[in-house]
Amino acid sequence: IAHHTLLPLGFLYGIAEKAGPAYMSCYLFNEASTVFLNIRWFMVKAGVAESSALYLGNAGVLWLAFLSCRVGFNGYMLVHMQGRLAYYRPQLGKVLPTADFVGLPLLALGHNALNWFWFYLLTRQGGKALGLIKSVKRG
Repeated sequence: IAHHTLLPLGFLYGIAEKAGPAYMSCYLFNEASTVFLNIRWFMVKAGVAESSALYLGNAGVLWLAFLSCRVGFNGYMLVHMQGRLAYYRPQLGKVLPTADFVGLPLLALGHNALNWFWFYLLTRQGGKALGLIKSVKRG
């Protein structure tokens, strides 16, 4: 829910300010990993065994796509945006000047934090599937 709230807010803010279309476009690059997540969902629904080469191969590609697109590239974009925000200062701030320097970085940081959390969950699940992490039963 947070992901689907943060992204539209960021896009609407960027459109209202006429700022950051390059950043908004770059964040769409995240969706490259979604294809493999959707394939995984279809494989689960089709009953493909989690130990099959097809399932494990897709899981590996999903993990790599998530790492490169959502963790690596988003981290780079966050650092880039922080460094370039002052450069765009004359063009920004016509609607809400403070929000340019507080709102945009906070939205980007929130989006990155969600992606880092999801990557942690993917890594933990993959580690359990490969037997690298032992499941701890609670209760």
